[in-house]
Amino acid sequence: MGSEVYSRKSGRRFLMRKERPSVVVIASIPGFVSLLEPERQNAAEAGILRRLWRWYHPNQLTGLVPGSVILKHFKSSGLLRGCYGHSEIIDIQTLGVDFFRLHFPREAPYAWGTVDDGKDDRVSCLVEKEGQVIIERRLITALVGFFNPALRRVAP
Repeated sequence: MGSEVYSRKSGRRFLMRKERPSVVVIASIPGFVSLLEPERQNAAEAGILRRLWRWYHPNQLTGLVPGSVILKHFKSSGLLRGCYGHSEIIDIQTLGVDFFRLHFPREAPYAWGTVDDGKDDRVSCLVEKEGQVIIERRLITALVGFFNPALRRVAP
């Protein structure tokens, strides 16, 4: 079936299930999720955008970089803890496909904070497929280009 996931920021609960090893589908649990009023929706969008920073490895701007190089850089410089994790990308996903298309056109942003040391060789990223925003788990060794920024938190 799946496991329940709770998003601290939005206060919503979701059902997470794996369709394939690399694809995680998040669906709202009926009865737990209510639609946000437009004012609250706009406030949620503004809050996410205010805290979001797109980070690129220098070589990403002109070509492709193995994800393992990016992960090594984040770990060696202590920047990994500032990368987006599961709850933050779920918050972006809950804002819907229109928000995603507007703010991440043709992008598949990565959340390097989702890498689980020693347990998994994958990183989560957001992609649009069939009119939905889904979370994919991609191999760390995959090549990462300009359309794959790392999502990081803006320092307070």
